[in-house]
Amino acid sequence: MDTFFKTQKDYIIKFLSDLVSQDTTNPPGNEYLAAKFVEDEFKKLDIPYQIHEKSKGRTNIIGQIGNKGPVIMLAAHLDVVPAGKGWDTPAFEPIVKGDRMWGRGSLDDKGLMASIMLLAKYFKSIEDKLNITILIAGVADEETGSEFGMTYLSDNNLISPKPDYAIIPDNAGNMTEINIAEKGHLKIKIFSKGLQAHAMAPHKGINAINHLARFLMELEKYKFKYEEHDLLDPPTLNVGIIEGGTVINSVPNEATAYIDIRYLPSQNVDDIINDFKSIVKKLQEKYKDLDIDIILESVSTPIALDPNNLIISTIKEEAKRFHGKDIKITGMGGGTVCKDLMRNGTVALCFSAGDHEFYHQVNENISISELIDYANIMAIVLDKLNNNKDFCGGSL
Repeated sequence: MDTFFKTQKDYIIKFLSDLVSQDTTNPPGNEYLAAKFVEDEFKKLDIPYQIHEKSKGRTNIIGQIGNKGPVIMLAAHLDVVPAGKGWDTPAFEPIVKGDRMWGRGSLDDKGLMASIMLLAKYFKSIEDKLNITILIAGVADEETGSEFGMTYLSDNNLISPKPDYAIIPDNAGNMTEINIAEKGHLKIKIFSKGLQAHAMAPHKGINAINHLARFLMELEKYKFKYEEHDLLDPPTLNVGIIEGGTVINSVPNEATAYIDIRYLPSQNVDDIINDFKSIVKKLQEKYKDLDIDIILESVSTPIALDPNNLIISTIKEEAKRFHGKDIKITGMGGGTVCKDLMRNGTVALCFSAGDHEFYHQVNENISISELIDYANIMAIVLDKLNNNKDFCGGSL
């Protein structure tokens, strides 16, 4: 196995160069440009695949190796964030210097797409020995919420066969972190209604901005009720947008604030909304004309896996055995496509190569040897699971 991966540097460089050279900046995405190279590789390797698009050009491609036992998916995303200014080299012209490749997406996440394609190449060569099914996916739209990517695929049951487990090569960590927990995410709209009047006679109107401000001042005093989580920081609240008024010489009859909340598994969304409504009722005792609606615009639930799960413990053991570094079990305040998968019954975690510091930065780059090592580690992990009778349901 090790011999196979040590001979694949040219393969990684060529495939990753092809991916990076395609501008899949999201928006608009145009993931089809990169997906074409994934498709060509699946054809060369004789790997059957599916393509799904919610909108033309927003391509998701999934290849399958093996056809029995537990289904394990590895999925990297094909879209990238805007290049920005200040690059030393053109962002979409991949440059190799020593052991590293530069270019937008080299780390996030096309480098990992190349790595898991190398993994696909290896397992296709021993497909007849597999007691598991491996899915290798390139997905769309991760950078702007996955509406055209994993959310679309998972919520519509388009991944076939349905994965029992998923290992998402994102969130960097240089193969020393396994992310198994994520905070929930709420987007809440606070809508204040008033009465328009001329600014020369404000007493004839009801100022919606003033009432919204009173609510926000009370919200500053708000304390979440929660139980601490071993892997997640305390819940957070941020007022990110305020809108209100049309002209300076009118009393505004509408004002809106948008609030971002990251919450813990121990918290209940209804309780948070009811707490906000209680703040409104308290204010109405003093300001009789205050009229504020609390509107829950979106919910992304928190996730947390048992750290003793067999896949987690296997990655932890084999990664440390491979590179000699301790492996941390971590959680995060942001979100990954793991949420989409977990919501629909797939056990999903993040484990990846790459450096945190280069995410979304100019001069993004990644170690080529680390991408090869990542594929090697994942091959060891999947091979160990493949030969575990309990994991495979006694089918060995």
